[in-house]
Formats: sequence, C-alpha cells, structure tokens
Amino acid sequence: MKSRTLVIGVLLAVAAALLLMLWPDGQTPEDEVREVLTEMALGAEDGDVNAVLEPIAPDWRDASGLSRKDLQAVLVREFLRGKRLRVVLGPILVEIDEPRAEASFEMWLAEGAEVFPLWPASNEVLRAEVELERRDGDWTLVGSRVSKLDGRVVEPR
Repeated sequence: MKSRTLVIGVLLAVAAALLLMLWPDGQTPEDEVREVLTEMALGAEDGDVNAVLEPIAPDWRDASGLSRKDLQAVLVREFLRGKRLRVVLGPILVEIDEPRAEASFEMWLAEGAEVFPLWPASNEVLRAEVELERRDGDWTLVGSRVSKLDGRVVEPR
C-alpha cells in the first residue's frame, strides 16, 4: 500500500514538473486569455485607453462594424468628459486551439447609474464572444461580438 502511494506521489510530482516546464509562469493559455480580458476591463475602469486598446489588433472590427479606431474615439471622448466606466465580468469561458482562442463571457457596463454610452442605455447584462490570436507570443483580439442575452447584436451609439 505504501509503495502504491509513493508511486502515485511521484507521478503527481512529475506531472506538476512537466506543467511548470510547459507554462513556467504557472499560467495556462486559458489563464493568459482571461488575464488579457481582465486587464482590458481594469484599464477601462481606470480610464486608460491604451490598456483597453493594446491587445486589440489594428484591423479588428466587431460584429456591428465598430473598428479599433472607432472604439478609441468613443473611449477618448467619454474619458475626456470625465466619465468613468464600471465593468463587471462574469466567468470567462475559454477554448484554445493554438494559435487561436475563443472566449465568451457576460458583462455589465455602467457609469454611475447609467450605462456607458457605447452601448444602449439599459442595465441589462451583455454577452461577449471574442476571438484571439497569439501574435509574437501575446494574445491579440482579432474579432468580437457583443449581444443581448437574446442573441441580438448590440449596435454601438
């Protein structure tokens, strides 16, 4: 019985060592994607346009046609007006197929008692689906779709 426990312990230690070799910082690709999306949300809350835009590909467009440049203009305009965004993210589900990844999650965006003006003014939860691609070692957003929970794509204002 003791030898069986010892063998299982050794196998677990070897498996842990292999995981650390594959992901030396302790993060899986799924964790990296979650971190990118969380950092973008925190950047939005801090009014940091660069933190929001950094992981977004230059040629990115969302399902409604919004470009990276359009998003930048909206964020700059609203942040210069002193508006601050509150972002609440639900659990982020991630599927990896290197070098691509897909993530989906629910989010609520608000500024004080009203919702941030990029999306329609209501306090409903929105669903986001994003496509990412690993470029030069970093996860980059290459596509996204924001919709209401009933599936209708949200049109930016």
